[in-house]
Amino acid sequence: MGEDMLNLESIELTETSSSPETECLFVVIGYRRPDLVLNFLGSLLVQDLPTWGCVVVDNSASDPDLRAALRGVDDERVVYVAAPGNLGYFPGADFALRSWTEAGLTLPRWVVICNQDLVIQPDFVARLHAFAFDTGRVWCLAPRVWDATTGGDVNPYMAERPRISKQLVVALMSLTSRSYAVLASRYDRNELVRAESRRQEGPRDIYAAHGSLVCVSREFFTAGGSLSRRRRLFGEEVFLAEQMARLGARTVYLPSLRAVHEAHATTDSSDFDEARAIMAERRAASWGIVLDLTKAVFRRDR
Repeated sequence: MGEDMLNLESIELTETSSSPETECLFVVIGYRRPDLVLNFLGSLLVQDLPTWGCVVVDNSASDPDLRAALRGVDDERVVYVAAPGNLGYFPGADFALRSWTEAGLTLPRWVVICNQDLVIQPDFVARLHAFAFDTGRVWCLAPRVWDATTGGDVNPYMAERPRISKQLVVALMSLTSRSYAVLASRYDRNELVRAESRRQEGPRDIYAAHGSLVCVSREFFTAGGSLSRRRRLFGEEVFLAEQMARLGARTVYLPSLRAVHEAHATTDSSDFDEARAIMAERRAASWGIVLDLTKAVFRRDR
């Protein structure tokens, strides 16, 4: 299977990639770090419940390392798709899902979009499967994602819809690299403290899930929801949360789903020019969130 996987770079997905038993499809956004992708796949291959599929989207297709590393993954549930360039996070996931459906394959009950620098608990799929029978328009799940860098759970990422004034402050912080580095780190630490104080035992409704690992139901896509967006990076959380709100769907924090995230391991591997581009995208996304929230005021009541 390892060699066959490489043929999928032309997006020739087959029925063996999906079966009626598939409960969830993991979409892993790979970029330059095959070691991280293999670590994630290692946690996926030992799942208690085998009813999953996985598409690894290679955003660094010009670099053969990831493609070569995946030759050793002998499992037909794991497929490889080469992106036409570095599409970014949600756009890369959107490319993978379009490739999947255009090949005639149906989406399973849950689509799990995740960074490559994660590992999931051995019963992640089983717990997600157990939750799948509880509908109630819960179309987005936020797992407990432990940030190995800060030592805290990144969810609930946003328990409530943020005030425009708060996001404007964040956007102003992004104007210079120095102010962003100083103020954003303080902001992130304070957010973790506030999240801990807000957290309750058991599932609860929240506004937005952290983008590093998010579970999105098939109903979201069939209702017209999309991962297609102009910006490659950052701001995915509000982008998804606002769509959920417009569709009358719920986002639920589910701490029984657990993962560990080696935050920024992907972006930290970028070279100097890419790092500058990432910073520019972070600034643009900060102002984009302000714009998205402002538009929403005119679409519906706050």
